[in-house]
Amino acid sequence: MTQSTLPPTPAALPPKTGDPGASGGRGRKSPHSEARLFAGLGHIALAVWAVIVIVPILWTFLAAFKNTTEIFSSPWTLPAELRWENFSRAWTTAHVGRYFINSVIVVGCSTFGTMLLGSMAAYVLARYKFWGNRAIYYLFVSGLAFPVFLALVPLFFVVKNLGLLDTHTGVVLVYIAYSLPFTIFFLAAFFKTLPSSVAEAG
Repeated sequence: MTQSTLPPTPAALPPKTGDPGASGGRGRKSPHSEARLFAGLGHIALAVWAVIVIVPILWTFLAAFKNTTEIFSSPWTLPAELRWENFSRAWTTAHVGRYFINSVIVVGCSTFGTMLLGSMAAYVLARYKFWGNRAIYYLFVSGLAFPVFLALVPLFFVVKNLGLLDTHTGVVLVYIAYSLPFTIFFLAAFFKTLPSSVAEAG
């Protein structure tokens, strides 16, 4: 009988140099382990953020049942009793209801004005090409890098000279002006991703 000349099976072949399986994958982390690590770090960060947000709200809620002495003498303890009359006095004496209505008016008008003006400006800057398009866009975006506190004093005199101090209109205009840079930056990027067929269908 002739001797078999079949090639050796893959299991009998020696491992190649540089093959990750030759060393058992030592020294390398799998993508799944890295993903689990980042997911764990993300969960920890979210838990810390939740504590930072929830604790002040919870403290404020508990402090609403305390009197002035308890708030300053033992701010981190539970209230001695539930003083529901604090809410009625806040509504009638401190006029919280009026301030709540003012907040609703200012936020509602500011949001409407910001979305209306921001969406129109962002659509034109994203869809139409004209001279000065990029300059106007970067001028709006540069407002994101301008610190708000540097404009407080000049802004006060501008609003005062316009006769808009202590008015809803003055606050609404200021909120719209400070919200437009981010709104235009965000919506312009969104409008660029939309296919032209959507605009043609509209």
